[in-house]
Amino acid sequence: MTDKTTGRKGKWDTLFAFRDAAMRNDIPEMARIVADDQSFIDHENPDRLPMSYLAKVIQLHTLIQRGESEGVRALIEETRQLINEPWTSQGWLPLTQAAIPPDATIFDMLVNCGADLKGRAQGGYTVLHSAAYYGNVAVARQVLDQGMDVNVTQDDGTTPLALARARGHHSVIELLISRGATE
Repeated sequence: MTDKTTGRKGKWDTLFAFRDAAMRNDIPEMARIVADDQSFIDHENPDRLPMSYLAKVIQLHTLIQRGESEGVRALIEETRQLINEPWTSQGWLPLTQAAIPPDATIFDMLVNCGADLKGRAQGGYTVLHSAAYYGNVAVARQVLDQGMDVNVTQDDGTTPLALARARGHHSVIELLISRGATE
């Protein structure tokens, strides 16, 4: 929304315009938006990736969020290293986003293509933390079956069990406890 007194767009409008340009693979427009307003770029691109590569990172994460498995597959086939590429200053990983229910198709595809099941986002957040937080018992089981430590902690000491308890995900709680989770 544009501020009526200054005529400037708000921070979110600029960020969403930037991401829309990335989804269109419009690199010159992305560069123009950043040249006009740099207030968001440190959060959006903390690793200073080239704009053309950042566009692909944004595309991948957005397609994962939308559940568009064919688009995800095409991007991974085109640029394999995207599979473990973090996004934003929070360091979201493709797998931590794909662990959000309801459909595990994209998660399974990323795993089958070699995504790092033990990767960590900002603050030590793992795919098991994501599965516990969002109540995805199938993903939690798969990650545990692949050897993830059931008591893995985030940097602040938060365990997957604590997240599942806080969110009331009883099936995940039962799974984690059956695998030896403690608080």
